[in-house]
This record gives sequence, structure tokens and C-alpha cells, in this order.
Amino acid sequence: MQYCPKCEIQIQGRKTCCPLCQGELTGEPGEHIYPPMRRNRMSGVSFYRIIHFVFIALEIVFASIGLLSGFSGWITFGMVITLLVWLDFWLVFYFRNNFLKLFTIEVYLAMLICLFVDYRWTGLRWSFEWMIPSAFLGLTVFTAIIAHVMHLKLEDYVIYVLWNALCCASQILPVLAGLNRTPYPAVIVTAGVLIYTAAILIFRTSSVKRASGKWLHL
Repeated sequence: MQYCPKCEIQIQGRKTCCPLCQGELTGEPGEHIYPPMRRNRMSGVSFYRIIHFVFIALEIVFASIGLLSGFSGWITFGMVITLLVWLDFWLVFYFRNNFLKLFTIEVYLAMLICLFVDYRWTGLRWSFEWMIPSAFLGLTVFTAIIAHVMHLKLEDYVIYVLWNALCCASQILPVLAGLNRTPYPAVIVTAGVLIYTAAILIFRTSSVKRASGKWLHL
């Protein structure tokens, strides 16, 4: 064990000088009390930057090929998918501590991708009719399940319920415009989501008011 003659104290571990007076030590140094921590070869910030660089490089490559050969269908599809995956990676990194928000945004991104694919290659034959109604139904159900499992208060997640109801009601627009040739799923899901939202607004008014005060800082 090391010893400081000036401070008259014994020092455990392996020190180059006295931690109090910075003087020389005598005695034999012992083992390190706290073993040195291994440093990762790549930090989280470096990994984050590398991923962003890869996505930017891919977008530049797709754009370059498109300029030289014409923006064909697969070039456009590759650019859009790369952009959406890039955005998805950013969302996962940014909202990793808020699972409900991440899940909600992921579902909306999936709906946008399906809508783009349906519009580009099949002429809106299935997205309005089946996929989007199913996504809104699943989003509403899983929002309630996630809130229950995570023991969230209503004022913490009612904003998601209201936003989902508003977006779900927008399914009526394609029905009125004649773009949805099988309107039953969209109309039934929209009616169910609106009834569920109305029940929350009527029977849980106090929680909605507290949530409104929280959002508006009242």
C-alpha cells in the first residue's frame, strides 16, 4: 500500500502522487480499485452520423442515375423509400423514449408508403378500401392497449386519440369523391372511432380539460 509522508495517510490503489498534497508517495502500489472501462470503438454520435451519411449518399446516387437515365419508376421508388427509411431512422432515434408517439408516427408512415405504392402502380385500388381503414382501426385499438400497459393517464394520451379520430374522419373525403369503390370498411371504422372518441369527450371531460390546459399552458 502506498503512503504519503507529508499527509501521513495510506492510499489504496495505484497513484502517481498524493491526491491531497500532490507529493511523492512511498511504498508499493496496489491494484487499481476501479478497473479502467473499455471504450467503444464507435460512439453513438459517430454511428448516427455514419447512418445519415449513408442515406444522403444513396439519395445522391439515385438522383444522379435519374438525371442520366431518366427518372423511371424504380428510381423514383428507390428515392422515396430511401427518404422514408431515413426519416424512420431519425424518428426511432429521436422518439426512442416515447413509444406511443413512435408507434403512431410509424403507422402514419406505413399508410403514406402504401398510399404511394397503390397510387403509383395500381391506381388506388386497395389503399383507400382496405389498408388505411385497417391501419386506423389497429392504431386506435393499440393506442388504448399501450396506454393501459404503460399505465398512462388519459390526459397523457388523449391527444393521440383526438388526432387519430380527426385523420380517420378524413377517409370520408375519398368516399365522397368516388375514389373508394368499397366504402364499407372506411365508413364503419370511421363511425366506430368517432363513437369511441365521443365517449371519451363526454364521459372523461375533466381529463380532457386537464389535457387541454397542459397543451395550452393554461
